[in-house]
Amino acid sequence: MSADKIFQAWHSRNPREKILMATLAVILLLAGARALVIDSFQAWQLASQQRLTAAQRHYLWLQQQTSSMVVLNQTKERKAPLPQRVKRSLPEQIVIQEWQENDDGQLILLLRRAELYPLIEWLVTLETREDVLVNQFSFTQQEGAQVMLQEGYSD
Repeated sequence: MSADKIFQAWHSRNPREKILMATLAVILLLAGARALVIDSFQAWQLASQQRLTAAQRHYLWLQQQTSSMVVLNQTKERKAPLPQRVKRSLPEQIVIQEWQENDDGQLILLLRRAELYPLIEWLVTLETREDVLVNQFSFTQQEGAQVMLQEGYSD
């Protein structure tokens, strides 16, 4: 169709049809604008939000790692010698009968009057709070217990 035919077809329409066609053209233009502009803007906004969320998660992770490192460094600086940490954490109901320290830094303890459950709780405390590794553990009700301890792995 040429421009003359389009112009002629437009003028041959009655005013009601012209309004209807103009409204349809405006609706089509708005739908096209939305598809091109608004949808692409929303996609950009969503991608930006995802990048921001990822950056925030990374920042929180870095903060946690930094605070963990600070705590580890502080505990390393303040860590007492192994025998001192063992004595400090020893409950009253456990009595050390004999104490021997090897050249490689291990402690061998012979314990008497030791109940099994308090003894196990103490050993767990040594490993979790005092950074002491329990190498060997033997227990009999009659003889007590023998425990071999050494420094933990966080050094």
